[in-house]
Amino acid sequence: ATLRNIILQKVLRKEAEDEAMKEALNGPPGTARRVSKIFREKWEELRGMYGKPHSTYEYAELTDRIREDMAEYDVVVTRDEFNHWLASHDGLLDTLEDAEIDLSCKSDLFDVLDADMSGELEFEEMIDGLLKCRGPASKTD
Repeated sequence: ATLRNIILQKVLRKEAEDEAMKEALNGPPGTARRVSKIFREKWEELRGMYGKPHSTYEYAELTDRIREDMAEYDVVVTRDEFNHWLASHDGLLDTLEDAEIDLSCKSDLFDVLDADMSGELEFEEMIDGLLKCRGPASKTD
């Protein structure tokens, strides 16, 4: 759920940037909302809609939406972003540890997940890669 929230925030930020740009171009001068305000509105709307999903179906529905939005907005995760997440989001580290993903070499995790070696992670690469990383480190060698 932590990784889902981090990625979802990135998608919502892109949506907010696009929406703010459209408002600035198409609306009366000085009436466009700030990106941060649009982002907060979208985040609160989503939290109200999903909060803590209650079923596997709701989790799957949210995951599908994230996947579709990442593709639509061409959202990828760079090495710097991924390493920033690992360094600054304790909840993400806890989630990875709970999933039995070996974090002894956190600096190498991005390379393990980057299956196509593009230097960017797409949604499927992250999810598939993390699932394969579960268990002892020797499994991913």
